Amino acid sequence: MHIVVTGGGTREYIDDVRVITNVATGKISALIIEKIIEVAIRKNLLSELKITYIHTTDAVQPCASLTAILHANYVAEKIVSVADAFVCLERCVGCSDAVIHAMAVSDFILKKDGSTKLKSDSKEAFIEYLSSRIDYAPKIIAQLRRWAPTAKLIGFKFEVGQDRNDLLDSGYRLLEKNNLDFVLANDKEEMKRCNEHIGHLIDKRKYTVQCNGKDAIAESLAELLLGRVTQLDFLVRQNLKSFNEIEEVRLSWN
Repeated sequence: MHIVVTGGGTREYIDDVRVITNVATGKISALIIEKIIEVAIRKNLLSELKITYIHTTDAVQPCASLTAILHANYVAEKIVSVADAFVCLERCVGCSDAVIHAMAVSDFILKKDGSTKLKSDSKEAFIEYLSSRIDYAPKIIAQLRRWAPTAKLIGFKFEVGQDRNDLLDSGYRLLEKNNLDFVLANDKEEMKRCNEHIGHLIDKRKYTVQCNGKDAIAESLAELLLGRVTQLDFLVRQNLKSFNEIEEVRLSWN
């Protein structure tokens, strides 16, 4: 099984010294890779496993002693910008069995016109420069199904200040719009309030499973990909008192 994982936050250069970026660190992506390898070891699937990690320059890297176990079947590809990520993913995902797209990709790009450093003595000139060169970035997640028609695709949806139902709706809309198999949705305010990294894993049937903590998120995704299952039923069982409550969980979110 070839699994492609993306992580970190892209950078778009305003000039030669300034960038538009985000606060993504790649920590969850690195942890997911580690958990995938650990699950593969437990299930005697190492010989079948190949991982490609497409990451930004400063993204956290998975434990080297774990990735070394895969030898040549672990490949790390470093990118900087949205354009880099676009080219790299198009090249890498076509032969993949699964893609976990956790990278925080910029919504905007800037058209540069040569090497320069903008003067900082005029905010009006700075704003005018940005306004004349800023454009929407291509949506990489919208291309994944075209590039990898048979792969299992997992996207991430990050929001701020949404209640649970609105967050799940946002995650499901992302899944439906881009023909994904699963979406991991989380909200910064919920995580701050609970003092824990909480993720809601959503599938095409609107089944949802709440994962409390980065370890639980990574473990759930690893089991989902390597546990020879296609839906969230096994995770739902872990979170409910009885299997009969699955339908109740699905219907509780409209």
